[in-house]
Amino acid sequence: EQWAANEARTERGLAPVLDALMAWAAPTQGMRVVDVGCGAGGTTLALSNAVGTQGHVTGLDVSAVILEAA
Repeated sequence: EQWAANEARTERGLAPVLDALMAWAAPTQGMRVVDVGCGAGGTTLALSNAVGTQGHVTGLDVSAVILEAA
């Protein structure tokens, strides 16, 4: 699947968007978050780090191949 083949490049290209998203959403310890369109999990991992062990993040993506890579 093309998405899986380009995932590393996509994650690098979206890094500035991730920074802006994290600043806007301001996730904090203990939050429960759904990451829709999570891809291979770069955003999911960033959210997980922000919410900590008391929080929870669920990643959803339409691509089974991408989710396997995550």
